[in-house]
Amino acid sequence: MSDFKEIKSRVNIVSEIQRITSIETKKEGKTYAFKNCPFCKHHGCFKIKENEDFYKCFSCDIKGDIFTFYEKYYQIGKYEALTRLAEQINYPLKQTNQSTPAKNIFNDIVEYYHKKLLNNNSALKYQTHTRFHSIKTLELMKVGYTTGRLRAFLTSKGYSDKEQIETGMITNKNGQIN
Repeated sequence: MSDFKEIKSRVNIVSEIQRITSIETKKEGKTYAFKNCPFCKHHGCFKIKENEDFYKCFSCDIKGDIFTFYEKYYQIGKYEALTRLAEQINYPLKQTNQSTPAKNIFNDIVEYYHKKLLNNNSALKYQTHTRFHSIKTLELMKVGYTTGRLRAFLTSKGYSDKEQIETGMITNKNGQIN
């Protein structure tokens, strides 16, 4: 069983959302009704079907399981939601190899494109003035800019042709690697 399934089976979605939000609930048959939605604050529209481990707001249409609740409520990613819930119930996550060659090459690609954006005044101006992104958002989201020189960068970092092609970012057309 995956960590997600195991944790989901151990967490009571109603109790956990009540603990996090401190919002009053009322049992209505097989459904729990929260006094107000934790997201849009409208009254009487946020429901949880406990037997299905599913929540939904009928006003703002936000819905999902306990992991999506954590993601949206805390504004975090799926893995962070998994980690926080695992800590909450003292569940040891299965060890994953945090540093794989594939992960390293993608991290290098992200950094490469991000630095290209930060060093290109016209691209940076476009993001901040036309798209209205703050520098903080660009940093946080690691927004990048491409100049078409990724292959040379990856080769200089020591990645083999095979590793580069496996990313899907570099192609091999008729024996020509681009």
